[in-house]
Amino acid sequence: MRASPEEGKIFVPGRINFLGEHLDYNGGTVLPFTLNLGLTGCWETIAEPVVEIWSEGHPRRCIIPLRETWLHPPLDPWYRPAWAMLCVLVARYPGKERGFRLRISSTLPAGAGLSSSAAIEVLMGCVFAAVQEVHPELADVAFAALEAEHHHLGVRCGIMDMWAIVHGKKGYLTAIDCNGPSHKLVPFSTGPFQPLIINSRQPRTLAHSAYNDRRAACERALKALQSLWSVPYLAAALPEMLIAIPSEEDKRRARHVISENRRVQKAIVCLENGNFQALGPLLRESHRSLAEDYQVTTPLLDRLAEWANSQEGCLGCRMTGAGFGGCLIALVHQDALPTFRKKFDAFASTFSPPPELLDARPGEINFLL
Repeated sequence: MRASPEEGKIFVPGRINFLGEHLDYNGGTVLPFTLNLGLTGCWETIAEPVVEIWSEGHPRRCIIPLRETWLHPPLDPWYRPAWAMLCVLVARYPGKERGFRLRISSTLPAGAGLSSSAAIEVLMGCVFAAVQEVHPELADVAFAALEAEHHHLGVRCGIMDMWAIVHGKKGYLTAIDCNGPSHKLVPFSTGPFQPLIINSRQPRTLAHSAYNDRRAACERALKALQSLWSVPYLAAALPEMLIAIPSEEDKRRARHVISENRRVQKAIVCLENGNFQALGPLLRESHRSLAEDYQVTTPLLDRLAEWANSQEGCLGCRMTGAGFGGCLIALVHQDALPTFRKKFDAFASTFSPPPELLDARPGEINFLL
């Protein structure tokens, strides 16, 4: 990554996961793609050793010193991912104290689960690298963002969001083997079916949700399996091994992980062979598993998925992201789009706030200046 240290402009996309939920911390394979929705950051250097952040929709600026950064967490939670990333960066690059002013605008819906926090972290990583004239690999930026989430934000997430954002390319899904991590690009061709995002507008907060509880359940399940078999990570287990897990709840969590990883492998083959029709059942099965086994959907997400899957021309729809609110992804035939949109508006109007329909167009990181 190269840009002028004195000033610059960058676009960092959000991401949506096409298939493979809650696999990134279980050693599985995930299939996200980056969006044309995201964050745009403009920066300029300043004399003081601080980072000043201004963001649309937030009336006050955030000032974070580049010395003893960890002692100055911002009160506004929107700025905390940027602060957390700076904590990691100043520790990794001691003595790099050139201050800068950063203005951020966003086209990501708030609380929708399209990885705004990871996008902020990656944006901060890219801008910091440009200003301080250091040259980390993209993978290093992703690992720094993961450290920020774990050590400073208290969210025990996996690598998917950050890895997808730094490596995503237009026209491709990023098949990420989270056990590595490593990835390959899979052509994202769904024939006449168009991907759409259904934003439930039901906000979620991972750090205060059951996300960490699900991860702990998976760790318990893996420990039970490893007492009998040499299983390196939960996604590698076989369905017949579930009998070794004593807790019924932990068993359901593990069943989702194992079955979801198999759905991802099937989807990759379908996409590589142009068999997009077979993607529909995989999306529907994924939502059912997330609702019944992993239990991270909500009544609203379930109603939206049920409605979409009942519409003519919808190949499949499922919850995407960590759950407890956020978005769904649907594949809808292009000939059915006008009718689908019209019916959706009528259905959405029965809720408050009404869910919204967004086009899932691809994007990627881009230095604009």
